[in-house]
Amino acid sequence: MRTHSLALSLSLVASACGVTMAPDGHDQNQLQVEETGFTAFKSQVFREPETGLFIVDGDVPIEGEPALRQYYARSSQSESEGGELGQRKQGLTVHAPGGALARWSDTEKRALTYCVSTAFGANRSAVVAAMDDASKEWQKAANVRFSYAPSEDAACNSANPRVVFDVRPISGAPYLARAFFPDSGRSSRNILIDATSFAVARPLTLTGILRHELAPNAPRPV
Repeated sequence: MRTHSLALSLSLVASACGVTMAPDGHDQNQLQVEETGFTAFKSQVFREPETGLFIVDGDVPIEGEPALRQYYARSSQSESEGGELGQRKQGLTVHAPGGALARWSDTEKRALTYCVSTAFGANRSAVVAAMDDASKEWQKAANVRFSYAPSEDAACNSANPRVVFDVRPISGAPYLARAFFPDSGRSSRNILIDATSFAVARPLTLTGILRHELAPNAPRPV
C-alpha cells in the first residue's frame, strides 16, 4: 500500500507540473514523441518483399522490428550529438550485438560455400566470374576461403542448407547489392544483386560491388 501511495503521489506531482508519467516512471509525452518519430522513420525504410529484412545505410540488413528500433535509437543519439540520422561513416560496418563482434569461427571462415541462382539468366555467367574474382581477392587479404558449388545453382535459395549462402537477383531495391553478417540466420544469409548492378559505369564494376559485399563475411578487419 505504501508503494502504491508513493507512486500515486509522484503521479500527482508530475501532473501538476504538466508532465504525464507512464506506469514505469517514464515521461509519457516523450515516449509518444519517440514512437511517432520511429513510426515516421520506419515508413521510409526499404523492406525486402521476400525476406522481410529492413535495409538501412544503403545496404545494411536489419532483421525484425526490435532490431530496427535499436538502430533508430542509436541513430537518434548520434543525430543529437551532431550527426545525421542513419548516416554511416566511411569504412566497414561494425556489427557487434551485445558488445561482441560478429564473426565466423576458425572452421566456418574456411568453408564459406555459395551458389549462384539460375534466375540471373543471361547475367549469370557475369555473376559467377565476378564472385570468383571478388572472393579470390578476399582470400589473398584474409584467412578465409570461399567455395562455389555450381551443383546447387538450380536450387539456389535461402532454404538450401547445403551452402552457407546464396547469391540471387532482385529488382527495384535501393541498393546495387547487399550481403549479410556472420551471425545472420540461414534465411537471411544471401547476397542479393539488383538489376542496376549490371549497368553501372566505371569506375564501378560488378566485381568491385561484390568485393564490397563480401567484406562483412571475411574475418572482420575493423
